Amino acid sequence: MHQSAVASWCVVLGLLSPLTAFADGEGVAGVTDPAQARIDYMLHCQGCHGPDGAGTTDGVVPRLNGWLSRFLHIPGGREFLIQVPGSANAAISPERLAEVINWMLVSFGPVHLPRDFVAYSAEEISGLRAKPLTDVKVVREKLMDALEAANLDAPGSVMGTLDQARVVRCCQTRIVG
Repeated sequence: MHQSAVASWCVVLGLLSPLTAFADGEGVAGVTDPAQARIDYMLHCQGCHGPDGAGTTDGVVPRLNGWLSRFLHIPGGREFLIQVPGSANAAISPERLAEVINWMLVSFGPVHLPRDFVAYSAEEISGLRAKPLTDVKVVREKLMDALEAANLDAPGSVMGTLDQARVVRCCQTRIVG
């Protein structure tokens, strides 16, 4: 096989790895059926966020991969992940939404999970869905400011780099209708 073809396949496999890394269910807190959670991601999230959680290159759809778990480190971030329209209005039961969100958190950013991470429950999902956000853009902007202020990329922190914070800020202030 030609060297560039091999490199291309490595890139493709690398992009798909978040979706397969935890497919066997090991290490996925709050997920009883990882295969179903993966299917639910494909059916309810992948259409906008992509198979690797990268969002869109134009920034209309926020990136999940490498970012989703970071929201668990700031006040209001945990709630936000469920109250955004894509989660709050998804045609999926609270039980299955809890499973897919827990699966996404581990699949798209296990190194960013807080050490004391508690998996979402169906009860928590139901409660948060009952309190939808009235201004997603404002809440998102405040959370992005909090992420930046938290300096989670400081040496010795549990996080990776936040050098894309400015780019993500732009991307996440748009609401997909």
